[in-house]
Amino acid sequence: KNDFNHMKILGQFNLGFIITSLKKGPHQYLLIIDQHASEERYNFEQFIQHTTLVKQPLVTPILLQISTINMLLIEEHMSVFQRNGFDLEIRETKELEKQVYLKALPLSKNIVFGVEDVEDLCFKLSQDDSYHNKLEIRPDKVMRMLASRACRQAVMIGTPLSIKQMTQIVRKLHNLTNPWICAHGRPSERCAGQIT
Repeated sequence: KNDFNHMKILGQFNLGFIITSLKKGPHQYLLIIDQHASEERYNFEQFIQHTTLVKQPLVTPILLQISTINMLLIEEHMSVFQRNGFDLEIRETKELEKQVYLKALPLSKNIVFGVEDVEDLCFKLSQDDSYHNKLEIRPDKVMRMLASRACRQAVMIGTPLSIKQMTQIVRKLHNLTNPWICAHGRPSERCAGQIT
């Protein structure tokens, strides 16, 4: 990933691709960077890290029917649920059993959230080892929403860019968790071949 810092910007091709060269040892390589896919990926990772969803309080809290394991996950990672717009409350019954109530859901214009999204988060938390940090843990619906927003805000194909703008797009890739694909899975970079 550090190679993105050493790529020389040669120019723009077809108002959609940044042409770069990279010297590695005795060889020089020509690389093609998709300007839209690259900026979309950067936006996506920024949104994952920094977006806290607004909550919509429920008129009547919903008692969740959850397993003991999910109860423990909720207790331990309450902040993950809050960042994702879920307001959960743990109450103790007279029999000293714990119950979880859903008091608020994430608010979005186009997406309806429900109990299944709490379960989705619990599943992801149980697979914690596959995530680099807790900020990356989001329900699938939220990930799709953030991917769509990242795409709409990225520089579009057909936009002429200055050398400075192209350099910024390429340099930002080195800090990303996964700079190789956009939020929708399209490759952001290709090696066009060895020059020397």
